[in-house]
Amino acid sequence: RTSVVPELHYQLDRQRLALTGGTLNEVANALKSQARGTLVGQYRSQGREIPIEVRMLEEYRQSREDLARMEVLQVGDQRLPTAAIGQFTSYEGLSRLTRRDRETIMDINIGVIGNPQEFEGKVHQMIQEQVVLPEGYRYDFSGDGQDSRQANQNLLYALAVALLLIYMVMAAMFENLRDPFVVMFTVPLAFFGSVFGLWLMDTPLSILSSLGIIILIGIVVNNGIVLIDFVQQYTSYEDDPNTYLTEFIRACVRRLRPILLTMLTTLMSMIPLALAIGDGAEQWSPLAKSIIGGLSFSSFFTLFVIPVFYISMSKNKRAIINQALLNSR
Repeated sequence: RTSVVPELHYQLDRQRLALTGGTLNEVANALKSQARGTLVGQYRSQGREIPIEVRMLEEYRQSREDLARMEVLQVGDQRLPTAAIGQFTSYEGLSRLTRRDRETIMDINIGVIGNPQEFEGKVHQMIQEQVVLPEGYRYDFSGDGQDSRQANQNLLYALAVALLLIYMVMAAMFENLRDPFVVMFTVPLAFFGSVFGLWLMDTPLSILSSLGIIILIGIVVNNGIVLIDFVQQYTSYEDDPNTYLTEFIRACVRRLRPILLTMLTTLMSMIPLALAIGDGAEQWSPLAKSIIGGLSFSSFFTLFVIPVFYISMSKNKRAIINQALLNSR
């Protein structure tokens, strides 16, 4: 819908006006005084000033016919109405003239149910197929669609900064670049789990759900850190392949309980928010659902994926594990 208002334009017949001997200003002033009023003075009483306006009574200016009967010109003894020297024409005019970045714009508001980005492509296709823009005209999307794109860009920037800072902190603590890289593989698991969980719960990917993924990054890497650090403590002094494999599996099993406890406590705290219990809770429900899906998926697969990557990233560890598997046969 466009922001338009109905307008009524009075168009004078200049040939008729010339025959009467009247002027354009006379007609304009007479019509303005009767229809909208003219300030003729001030009434002062006890220090107060009250404006005095002259115009027709409201009952004589209710319709288009009333405007056509207004007498605006005196020719001899005859007073001429507006209908005698012109006519009223209906138009649709803009309620206001809006400028942005030194350009004249017209806002067209489209109300949609759901994510506005889903309908942006359909609107773009419709304009391309059905609308012919004159030279010098262009269109752009603003409102919720533009705000959503800007918010997504800011979230991507925040995600990149969060990943960089987490990697730097882990590199300083592990004193190498390989182990933090292995731990960072928990992040794709969390992202896939969040998207898959939102799909199962029929929840669209929104700003709040994306924010939940960013929050989730700091949670899921803790599971990888706990697992890798404990594996290093158990296996750092083991040279025998059979013993190394045994201690490696034992370390992973020992970390199962704290990882599951961390996951379950976080999930339990998010369930009321995901169920939208309480006033205003439905606004934050996508964030909780995103955390629930990503944390449950990543915590489970961290116990299997991270140990595999940890072994695969080291040539010596791969050789030890292979030798242990050969010995077991």
